[in-house]
Amino acid sequence: MFKKTILAALLAAPLVASATPTHFSNAALGGTNSFDFRQITLTGVGDGSAVTLFDTDGSGTVSAGDTFVETGLVAGVSFSRPTGGAVPIGVSGLGTSYELYATFTGAGGGLLAGQVQSVLPGGAVVVGFGGPTFLNIYYDTNPNGDFDIGSSTLIGVAAPAMPGSNCTIFNINGNNGSCVLQFGYNTLVSTFSEGGFDVDTLDRFLRVDMNVDQITGLSSNFAVAGGQMRLTLNHNGSAQFVPEPGSLALAGLGLLGAFGMSRRRKSA
Repeated sequence: MFKKTILAALLAAPLVASATPTHFSNAALGGTNSFDFRQITLTGVGDGSAVTLFDTDGSGTVSAGDTFVETGLVAGVSFSRPTGGAVPIGVSGLGTSYELYATFTGAGGGLLAGQVQSVLPGGAVVVGFGGPTFLNIYYDTNPNGDFDIGSSTLIGVAAPAMPGSNCTIFNINGNNGSCVLQFGYNTLVSTFSEGGFDVDTLDRFLRVDMNVDQITGLSSNFAVAGGQMRLTLNHNGSAQFVPEPGSLALAGLGLLGAFGMSRRRKSA
């Protein structure tokens, strides 16, 4: 479900840079790996997530207000260095003595309680996310290339999706899209830190950028008014701990006063 696709598409635009590199250590889990990283990379593991899109308003067409639920989204986790380039597999853990995985779950086990915000000219569908939406990061001590819940420890939870988290599905026939999701983050085991402090003690959130490559089953019309539509998605992307929006605004005001300059944003 992760190759490169929608409701979770992650690789789409440049991420806002953290002021300092984020640090990963598995010492609290009995390991000896320790390194700084710039961003987390999510790779295709559970390709083919299932999405059910509901004709909530009974209009018979994909329209604002229609809702959906996604299940089955699992991604392998690796890291990029602050100076660029990947952290070696023997250090990042994928395929060695441990593996890291990310899963997305929401109400009833689904990903992102989502809602169609609008349908743009040309058929692009804009979906918003929020509410009971979670990104979970697990530490798996059974390195067999698959996510094994029985041998995994939940080390961090990102929730809920913040206002502004959304995804645009280009082409009503459904072949690509991009998303930006923003979450508050809670470190359950001391693994991610900045400047010696756990990430969840800082004014930080987790920004997830995703690409959507393959969307199978999306059409402009439901088979029957009030019906359901089943989609299959693939995703890929990256995530980064960045300053909380309020901190960014204050920093921007300070820069404006001192230099009169500014910057930009992106978009699940």
